[in-house]
Amino acid sequence: MLLSGCAVKLAYNNLDRLVRWQTADYIDFTKEQREFFDARFDEYWHWHRGTQLPRYSAYLRQLSSEVEAGFDEAAAARLEENVLSWITDGMDASIPLMTELLLSLDADQRAELATAMAEQNMKLLEEEEAFEFVDSVEDNYRRFIGRLTPEQRLVVSDAAQRYQRYGETWIAYRQDWQAELMALLERQPDYDVAVAEMRLLVLERERWYSPEMKELDERNTALFRELGTYVFTTLSDRQRKRAVNRINDYADIFDSLHRSLKPAPDPAPCLIRC
Repeated sequence: MLLSGCAVKLAYNNLDRLVRWQTADYIDFTKEQREFFDARFDEYWHWHRGTQLPRYSAYLRQLSSEVEAGFDEAAAARLEENVLSWITDGMDASIPLMTELLLSLDADQRAELATAMAEQNMKLLEEEEAFEFVDSVEDNYRRFIGRLTPEQRLVVSDAAQRYQRYGETWIAYRQDWQAELMALLERQPDYDVAVAEMRLLVLERERWYSPEMKELDERNTALFRELGTYVFTTLSDRQRKRAVNRINDYADIFDSLHRSLKPAPDPAPCLIRC
């Protein structure tokens, strides 16, 4: 959402390449697996463009009106609820593709995946240690509403003092979750069983939170919620105008992307279900 309009369109219209590149950081697929991924992703993409983008644009037009009229805590709660539902629905729809692809990995590919995840954990830990709260938060808001007011900047600085880094607690959670994933892949259960287990792994990740991780995540989530609500309920006239224009731009972009919907692709091949 922080990208410019052209960047949003470009990114969305190249999602298959972007996802494939990211996946390549973890696994080298065979030709058959790549063909399966491309075909199943086309199906997923068609579903998302046809059913989800209209949801986004409809809500964004509502959000634009709410921001213009004066954002409040109830509007902030609706914003969070909508975004979380979009993420959940998008992830849920991807689980069949994800499950079949992962179950098709051979022993060498599974070992490659485990090694890549361990390396990524260390990389993410380094990135979090280098995270500059104030600079990052102000930069994100600036691209959406313009420069923060002195009062808003003070609140961001105060939030930075209360923010708690996840550090090793986060990495321990990731390792536990990844161990559960690898155990599932090693067991090679029937497809339907695997889909159900993957749904728990993907949609109920909090099951693998330690008490420390749960408390830390709740505190930081509440902090960002409080900060976002404050900023959007204290918008200056200039900030409000910029935000409304940006939100409407995104709604127009999603409508345009939806209108470019093509006929449904041919049914994808299968890897393990046939």
